[in-house]
Amino acid sequence: MENEKLLSIFSSLIERYSETRDNIRNETGLTAAELKGLMSLEIDEEISCQDLSVRMNISVSRGSRVIESLFKKGYLKRTASPTDRRCKKVWLTNSGAQIRKRIDTQIQECEARLVANIPAPRLAQLKIDLKNLLHKF
Repeated sequence: MENEKLLSIFSSLIERYSETRDNIRNETGLTAAELKGLMSLEIDEEISCQDLSVRMNISVSRGSRVIESLFKKGYLKRTASPTDRRCKKVWLTNSGAQIRKRIDTQIQECEARLVANIPAPRLAQLKIDLKNLLHKF
């Protein structure tokens, strides 16, 4: 394990997280883009469709399709901006907020299993180290 490549370890972690994410998607019936959309919007937050697309790191046209899909499933509400009818605002419905909370809980449980045996000071340092690695990319 000492000679194992760091990227190999990251790859394994990603695979495990992907399994959790896929289980969440299967349980909720969401596509990957819909899941990302819900996770990009906070409960009780109202933002523009363009801002949601930016958070999801997708084009505005792709974002509008994801928003439409979440709207049809009853997870989002939307309305035209009073100052610009071309700009729509979106927010989570009660159903959207409930499913978002359920997803958050499942992600928290996954993270708790991941860090269960890591002492708090060591975990804090690990997070710092990982963020530093991320900034190098």
